Amino acid sequence: MINLYPQRATNPCEIHKNKCIKLHDENIKKIKTLLNENRDINIWAAWGTLIETRDFLKECLRDIYNITRDKKGIKWFSVGTTNEGHPRHPLYVKKDTQLIKFDIENYCK
Repeated sequence: MINLYPQRATNPCEIHKNKCIKLHDENIKKIKTLLNENRDINIWAAWGTLIETRDFLKECLRDIYNITRDKKGIKWFSVGTTNEGHPRHPLYVKKDTQLIKFDIENYCK
């Protein structure tokens, strides 16, 4: 499991208004380590519409996508998408919803 941004909050409104570069850099470093230690990785895309509330989250995703796109054996999944095309957050789907392939390349365009 990886996070777009390594801050967690019970209320999404409490997430930083601006990116903390130190937190983001540490997150990217840990993701790179994970990718280098594992060959086949499944990534569950699940940020929902929260990505629209903080512009820096799109930058965080772009950084993660850039370090994963050239790695073999990485597959992206989601539990469906919102009306806006974002991968649904698990809090807003039925617990028996199945993972489906998520086209991260087209999403990031």
